[in-house]
Amino acid sequence: MARIGAFFLLIIGGLLLTIGLIGTVVTIVDFANGRVKPGLLFGFAVVDVIGLAMLIGGIRVFRRTKPIGSGWTHKHDSGVYLADLPDTRVMDGSPYTVLYTTPIPGKNGRPSSLKVTTPVDMAGEFQIVRETWFDRLGKRLGLAAEIQTGDEDFDKTCYVRSDTPVFAEAYLADPVKRVAILDMRRLGFPDVSLKNGEVSVTWIGFNATQHDRPELADDAAARIILLSRNLPKPQPEFEHHTGEQRRRSQWFLWVGLIIFALTFIAAIVYRPIRGSDLFQRTLLIAAIAWPAFVFTAGLLLRGTSTSHYAWGWLVFASLFMFPLGCAGTIALLNATLDESPAVTHHAKIVEKYTTKSKNSTNYHVRCASWREPGETESFSVTRNEYGTIMVNQSDMVVTARAGRFGLEWLVSKQVDVAGKAKKR
Repeated sequence: MARIGAFFLLIIGGLLLTIGLIGTVVTIVDFANGRVKPGLLFGFAVVDVIGLAMLIGGIRVFRRTKPIGSGWTHKHDSGVYLADLPDTRVMDGSPYTVLYTTPIPGKNGRPSSLKVTTPVDMAGEFQIVRETWFDRLGKRLGLAAEIQTGDEDFDKTCYVRSDTPVFAEAYLADPVKRVAILDMRRLGFPDVSLKNGEVSVTWIGFNATQHDRPELADDAAARIILLSRNLPKPQPEFEHHTGEQRRRSQWFLWVGLIIFALTFIAAIVYRPIRGSDLFQRTLLIAAIAWPAFVFTAGLLLRGTSTSHYAWGWLVFASLFMFPLGCAGTIALLNATLDESPAVTHHAKIVEKYTTKSKNSTNYHVRCASWREPGETESFSVTRNEYGTIMVNQSDMVVTARAGRFGLEWLVSKQVDVAGKAKKR
């Protein structure tokens, strides 16, 4: 059922995003010409955000669920694990479940895994993983706030992710539990979690023919049952989730970054005569504004054990989206704040040429520049126009405005063939 819902999210999200982007482009053009009110533009922007959110949600569901109809019938050769079927057992009066999932090859596949779980009556949560260089960097930068137990061996090798740090700190104060967690590492289980009322250990990439031994599941079960007992006495502070503020800031930053990147549409609608001029301005503004965005994002997201992950993904996306937003914002302000009159230029076409992409041919012309004597300006034309153009005889009639920031931008262009202009 979950994957069926994901299909629905992807289809509806893709449809909304397509409609929203087309509507946004058309509305920006009409808004610039005074034919629509700004409320319609805002409405399409909301549709864009909703469609993108549905796409992201659908993709996340796909990543967390297994394909419809996978597994459930075959058994591992050793007879110890039922493939993709939970196997519930009992040890010392406590139930535990062993789940062996087979690998799925292909582009959207998954590795095999072995997971052992047992129920626990506690509302807090944590995940303990191997500490990586990125975890250490996050702590040095002041982004990540990880609890420290005072146990040098444990703190050096384990990284504790938790949005209920008061509970995690009280739980890990028990040295017996820290030893049991380190024992899990020696058994081959690098991840230990307590979440949604159960303790679990997971071995990603578990190969039943290479890693299995008769007592493995029982050894893991003995330790997670130990982890499920002698829990700290419940306190109101255990239910305080430090990640709520981080998630709100994360949502705000992602939505803002996406909307900022969508302003790149303005660079298409209010296209500068020379793209290189806009590119240079974009590099300059981005070089100043991007570090400020990265720093601000760090201030808003810091303070939890997973802050550096949230910050890292945002910074990675901003490497692509921030320059788009800078280019779009410059083009938008350059045109909408422009009070200069439109000027028409008759530029002689001195060359016509084509460029090829994977599935199409694009047609272009070069004209004598009215901006700098001896230079040329390039424009795209249609296939039909291209066939009628006579080099050094036909003109390109270009109407442009100077631009608020000195970036001359295109209002309209016409191909003048034999004295008769074809508007485009």
